[in-house]
Amino acid sequence: MAVKEFGIRELRNDTNSLLDALDSGHQVFITRRGARVAELRVPEPVEEIERLLADADRLPAVDTGMYDELFEAKDDDVAAQSDRDALWR
Repeated sequence: MAVKEFGIRELRNDTNSLLDALDSGHQVFITRRGARVAELRVPEPVEEIERLLADADRLPAVDTGMYDELFEAKDDDVAAQSDRDALWR
């Protein structure tokens, strides 16, 4: 895959050339003062995303118990803070 780099000014003034490069299969980078700061890509087809979501829906739900652990830790933290506050009164 060929690589093309576009400066920020080119991005602003000649966006069509950048899009044409993407359509032609080029890997496109945006540069600022010669340094790469971003990579532009053609988005994945919607069908692929929908397939991945459907696959995820077929996975079994797993309860790790983290919800309860997090709230217990939060309650402990609130209680500890209340104890510290009581010491300063």
